[in-house]
Amino acid sequence: MANAIHKGTAQDTETLSFTNIERRAHEAHPESMYLLGSIYQDGVGDIARDLKQAAIWYRKAAKTGHATAARKLAMMHKNGQGVAKQPRKALTLLRQAAVGGDFFAQLELAISTYCGHMGLTPNTRKGLARFARLARRFPDERSMRLMGAALAAAWKTPPASAR
Repeated sequence: MANAIHKGTAQDTETLSFTNIERRAHEAHPESMYLLGSIYQDGVGDIARDLKQAAIWYRKAAKTGHATAARKLAMMHKNGQGVAKQPRKALTLLRQAAVGGDFFAQLELAISTYCGHMGLTPNTRKGLARFARLARRFPDERSMRLMGAALAAAWKTPPASAR
């Protein structure tokens, strides 16, 4: 990886070098903590995938209010990837991310409410109301397509109580 995460210009490469991200993460910079978690989650270049390290850095970023980090950590807890499978903790983190404005956290909460994931009681009315609020907040075409696909998939999924 030549110790850099390539993203465009030479200046970007310097700014986004792994060493710089790691240094800034250790200085408690929220975006750098999130980026370091993402690097470990995906395994980028010479950096091996390490889900435990990803969770550590996402947790640190989430504690500062980083909404995307909270959502990523929530999904790790939901699926038991690199951390214990803990649906309640996942739900708490998803709610934190949703309050922080993360679209995908809000979408996951709408799906989970509709289908009854993560220990929630399936509730079609509340789930659809969440989708409607989401559509009003994010009326762009991409968001609408994602919501439509998620809702179509949710309709095909029987509620958790019926499985």
